[in-house]
Amino acid sequence: MIQSPAEVNSFSKPLVVVTSDEPWSDVWHTQIHFAFQLSKIYNVIFLGPPSKWGFGTVFKSLAINKVSDSLIAIAYLNILPARLGRFAVWFNDLFNEYVISRMCKRFSWYDHFIVWHFDRYRSVHIWRSNQEVSHIYHVIDPVANLNYDRYLARFSDMVIVVSPRYLTHYQKLNKEVMLQGQGFDPTFSGVIPKDLSEYQPDSILLLGTLLDDVGFELLIEIAEKFKERKLVIIGPNRVADPNRLNLLNHLLTLKNVIWTGPLPPEKHLPYIWASSVCLVAYEITGKVQGKNHILSTPLKVLTYLACKKPVVSNINCEIPSLKDHGIFEEFDEKSFIDRVGWCLNQKNAIDIDLVDGFLNDNNYPKIISRVIDRLSAIESSPQK
Repeated sequence: MIQSPAEVNSFSKPLVVVTSDEPWSDVWHTQIHFAFQLSKIYNVIFLGPPSKWGFGTVFKSLAINKVSDSLIAIAYLNILPARLGRFAVWFNDLFNEYVISRMCKRFSWYDHFIVWHFDRYRSVHIWRSNQEVSHIYHVIDPVANLNYDRYLARFSDMVIVVSPRYLTHYQKLNKEVMLQGQGFDPTFSGVIPKDLSEYQPDSILLLGTLLDDVGFELLIEIAEKFKERKLVIIGPNRVADPNRLNLLNHLLTLKNVIWTGPLPPEKHLPYIWASSVCLVAYEITGKVQGKNHILSTPLKVLTYLACKKPVVSNINCEIPSLKDHGIFEEFDEKSFIDRVGWCLNQKNAIDIDLVDGFLNDNNYPKIISRVIDRLSAIESSPQK
């Protein structure tokens, strides 16, 4: 049975394999946060997605990124191309299981472990034949019925979902479903720099990957409405649609708009501390992704709140206890822009005590402890 955080000692650390469809990078997605936090307690292998397949892939050696003494990041090795379908996934999974097992022996890591699945594309078959290995399927996006979603849900010991919107689907597939919202790293907000002058003080800020569904039209309106303020945008550009890219390019030509590109936490957090209001701004009319497009539960909201910044969002952030106490949800353009203006003129726009209480109850150490306790109870159940 996997040990709880309180039971773990430095001489016998269990192993957790975190599978991810996002690579280890400066952009800290949920998967990276969990791998990093788990590595404070267990030995962790972060298994990221593969590089694009080519004939040379067969001879490619394993690249090991030793993040810390208890955290290793590697990329999945796709010996067979994905176009071969399910057989390729099965074969590649078994090959990666073999590679990781050999690597664990090399590091003398304890081999009783959990596979913590975030990746629904691959790594679904690893260690399925070993009854001592526990499997957790962690759903952070609206992916019901996509790829290996149903398989992972059915054949995992437990499923974690970040949104109540996902509950019904997964409760039909697994009796052990845990609702747990996004987590917060109590050390992640960092120390406020003494001098914030170089980080665009009193700005309006948007953090996150720039995709087709970002509300560029709304951001243009905000930049033009509040010309005396800087609009700071932090994150990589992954816009694919030419029309959306034209809008982004126009946004970036505005004199008060600053795009930093992607920044690691230690570099982007000072910008958040310096800002006056932070945004969650999507294109929600349905013109881009369709009216049935379901948006993810935004992790960035907790980062904003940890820096004590009011959040204006045009989607449901699914934290009802903080609605109008730190998170302001406005679903039409005028109301959204008006709320941004209101936040800019308020010195006490958020209820700091309420925000701190929520963050304290949803920090990663507490979430991991709750998950391991739940998993231990499942493993000790007579039905297991």
